[in-house]
Amino acid sequence: MPHPGQARPPLIFTMDNTKKRKAILPLCTVPCCVARDRAFDHLQGELRDTREQLERAKTEAELHSHEAAELKEGKRLAIQQADITREELASEVYYSSVVLDRAEAAERELQAAEARHVRELTRVHAGAKRAMELEPPVKDPPAAEQAPVCCCCMTSPRDVLFDPCGHVCACEECARKLDACPVCRALLMAVVRAIIV
Repeated sequence: MPHPGQARPPLIFTMDNTKKRKAILPLCTVPCCVARDRAFDHLQGELRDTREQLERAKTEAELHSHEAAELKEGKRLAIQQADITREELASEVYYSSVVLDRAEAAERELQAAEARHVRELTRVHAGAKRAMELEPPVKDPPAAEQAPVCCCCMTSPRDVLFDPCGHVCACEECARKLDACPVCRALLMAVVRAIIV
């Protein structure tokens, strides 16, 4: 619109590159229109700066969002690892307590067995002592009962003498079967009947 009281300015057409679109605008040389155009240009510059700041803020927000997601994932993994470690520790504590309980039970059983063994030994010892006190002392048998027996058959009395070693250690029946003295292994030359008094 022309300024009141002025002649209409000639129409001059140009391309406005700031809006990135083709538009043909008339240029006005009136001071109020020039000021308006300057204010419009200034506002467009501020709008452009604001858009750039908004884009930068959006980019930074996306970066912060990615960092926050990575931190959240790291926190989740750390919590998961802590849970696994806690479970492992709990199972180790449980296993250790089970092993300790079994060891304590085995120790109690061992102590009870030792106590039973000591009581049994004490009872047997007391019984043996009582039996020894009640039994009469063993007397030596008479001389006739202590006659030496044959070292071969262990039943018949010794009644032969071996020549040349002189040992009296066998009965006549066993001496007939021997070639050497059973005590010193000397070869027998003769077997003589011995009379032991």
